[in-house]
Amino acid sequence: MAIKYEIHYLPNAGDEGETRRFAHVFEEPAMTDDQMVERLAKHSCIGEAEATSVLMKLRDIIEEDLQEGRIVNIPGIGYLSLSADLDMDELKPDSKVRSDYVSVRGIIQKGENIMNKENRITEQSSLYDHLEEMSVEELTANINAENKKVAEAIEEALPAINRLISAIEQKVKSGGRLFYAGCGTGGRLATLDTIEVQNTYGIDGTQIQAIFPGGIECLTQTKESREDDLEDGWKQLQDKGLSSKDFVLGFSASGTTPFVLSILKHCKAEGIPTGCIVNNPQSPIAEQADYPVEVITGPEFVTGSTRMKAGSSQKMILDMISTSLQIRQGRVEGNKMVNAKLINHKLIDRACRIFIERHPEYADRYEEAKQLILKAGSVKKAEELL
Repeated sequence: MAIKYEIHYLPNAGDEGETRRFAHVFEEPAMTDDQMVERLAKHSCIGEAEATSVLMKLRDIIEEDLQEGRIVNIPGIGYLSLSADLDMDELKPDSKVRSDYVSVRGIIQKGENIMNKENRITEQSSLYDHLEEMSVEELTANINAENKKVAEAIEEALPAINRLISAIEQKVKSGGRLFYAGCGTGGRLATLDTIEVQNTYGIDGTQIQAIFPGGIECLTQTKESREDDLEDGWKQLQDKGLSSKDFVLGFSASGTTPFVLSILKHCKAEGIPTGCIVNNPQSPIAEQADYPVEVITGPEFVTGSTRMKAGSSQKMILDMISTSLQIRQGRVEGNKMVNAKLINHKLIDRACRIFIERHPEYADRYEEAKQLILKAGSVKKAEELL
């Protein structure tokens, strides 16, 4: 929408007092309140009553600071840009700007389409009701029934997942890094994956890293408002020297998380390849990603609680991604973790048993095999000493 405005600095009547700023917005016809309410209700997740409240808030904002493209965050909808028109008599520029002079010219989604009720499947009402009246047996049976749908949803998304993993593999094999970016459940699961993959496959913490709002040190905090920060994620990536050699993978159940969306937009502008795991169709984040994966797990058992099915799908796909990458890099032989770090007695014993299975001549020489493995640091490195 091409909205223009002019700023006129006009003195008060009789040239007395401070010069006032007068904004003249033109080109597009102004919408009436009823038209704006209807438009908001039709193209967003809010009803007419909420739309009226939104319009009143926007009117206040416009009155305080008239400018084109002012960005406003409305929870449940996202970031909107707005413009305004003034119904003022230009012959009386000394008149005070009153709220009834202001009419909203237009509200448009900035950079992406507004997701309507039909698209926001993760926010749809649960298929179950009166949960508080269910017995333990009913609760677990129903939750389990919903969980079964997760694997089916992932199966439908396998072609997209395969394309994503192949794209990441190309970057990693060329020396690039994989960065996970997410908030809430998705961000925490992604961070967990970066930790576990190091021990399981004997890699350091540079190949796969995580970006979390406020930094990894905020992982255990419950300040979910941090997901609205539009610059923190990109700054973290810049601090890590992100380049086109790397790959960024975003996680967002809704597909609208501002923290993740902003990162992907920055990456696109800089030519850095991206992917995403989302649980709604046709989301803004999927539109920005080079390799989008949409896993439609359906309404949650507890309405809107995406830590459940959506979170489970993200964990399962994370397992697919990191496991496939490490296998493809030769970190697994046969079906054994021959490069696992020896960080506790259980893993040391497992490594000994793997070593002896691969070298039967050590069947009666467990302690000798153990000392060799401890000296080398892994099964694979111990074999190199033979």
